[in-house]
This record gives sequence, structure tokens and C-alpha cells, in this order.
Amino acid sequence: MKTKGFNILVMLCLALGLYSCGGNKRADTTNIDETTLVAPSGEKIFTSIDKLSDRIEKEIVEAHGEKKNFKVLEIQYLPGFEKGYFAIVHYQVEGVDYAENFAISNDTESKE
Repeated sequence: MKTKGFNILVMLCLALGLYSCGGNKRADTTNIDETTLVAPSGEKIFTSIDKLSDRIEKEIVEAHGEKKNFKVLEIQYLPGFEKGYFAIVHYQVEGVDYAENFAISNDTESKE
């Protein structure tokens, strides 16, 4: 009898674990890859796509008050930077009809 109860408990824990893992999808990053994170100056604006996703998630929480799923649309780099970068990250929040964005820079020297 103990074995049957233990087996049921294990199966229940596995089922709950699998269910909770399925709901963690927050970012659709299919439009970008690691090379997209490199500015024309050769500097990386984020060390990984996960770090980019973390930053976008912070922006969403500030704007909407909660975590929401989102899709990264593009990263746009402004020209004129031999060193450093100025990038605009465009993303779409699930359930919102408009694209949102934020800017990030590491302007060490811009040419005019």
C-alpha cells in the first residue's frame, strides 16, 4: 500500500512540475540571434539573448505592473558610432495592440 501511495505522489509531483514548466515561456526571440546583439562598432549590447529578455521583462513590469509574454521585433542601431552604440530595442507585448521600445547606449565617442 505504501508503494502505491508513493507512486501516486511521485506521478502527481511530476505532473505539477511539467505543468509549471510549460507556463514559463515569456519571450519569443525568433527574430534575433546572438549576432543581432553586436553593434556595428563590434560591441555587444547584451551578453546573451536571456539578458536581453530580462531587460525587456523589467521594462514590461514597469509599464504594465506585471510580467507578460512578449516578442522581440528588432534591434535598431543608430549610425555614427565608431566606439560605443545607441540601440533601440522594439518588442511586442502579448495582448497589446502596439509595439513598445526602449533605448540603450554606451556612447563613448560619436562622430558627427
